[in-house]
Amino acid sequence: MRELEQATGVNRETVRVFLRLGLIPAPVSQGPRTADYDDTHVRAINAVRSLQREQGLSLEQIRKAMAGDVASFPRRASGYQHLDELVAARLGIDNDMIPVTAVLPRNPLALSDAPAMRRVGAIDVKTIDGQPHVTRGDAQMLALWGNMRAAGFQEKFGFSPKQLKIYVEHATALAKWEIETFVALAEGAVEEDAAAGMVLNALSDMLGCFALIRTKVALRELAKKRTAASRRKPGTATKEQKTGAGE
Repeated sequence: MRELEQATGVNRETVRVFLRLGLIPAPVSQGPRTADYDDTHVRAINAVRSLQREQGLSLEQIRKAMAGDVASFPRRASGYQHLDELVAARLGIDNDMIPVTAVLPRNPLALSDAPAMRRVGAIDVKTIDGQPHVTRGDAQMLALWGNMRAAGFQEKFGFSPKQLKIYVEHATALAKWEIETFVALAEGAVEEDAAAGMVLNALSDMLGCFALIRTKVALRELAKKRTAASRRKPGTATKEQKTGAGE
């Protein structure tokens, strides 16, 4: 426990709260006064802290989100990886299926969006007891699309889940390139355990880099569109005309 405190910066009383709520996996007991913690516990504790600090989620909301309560899912996409890390650490692997109807509070059109997103390869849908179900990750994607709708990206303006196809295609090509590049560079030079750790870190860090690059480029392109539109607008003075008027 002392080593776990040092590795995470979280005191043992808080760790015990996380254990009691089922947010992190129980340690392997080695006797009445000894328990083994490993890197899985470090990642899980860090994920809980990130969801608290970055997403503003309470411990109870995190617990509910891990149980599949879509209403408690993070509102921002950056929190989903932390949630998935917690589930993977707690359950070993995320095989839980969530009914699409559970997403309705976050996306009222989830039942029609789900098949549309499945057709473009964005999510998978499985029928269980006659009802469509999705994985936790795909439920998060449906909820995200609900956020997009609430922000104004709706069919009446020409936006639909079909537009996710280009994201699927580019994400697939990028992921294949990343893995091929990593394997080519790491093969014979990095041990298997170290390589696995590198991949886990890269998935988060490079996603952040990609998001920043995408945001910067999108804002630059938007500025170009606005500049071009203002030049086409009748009665809009050019920079030269404004300078001349000032003289």
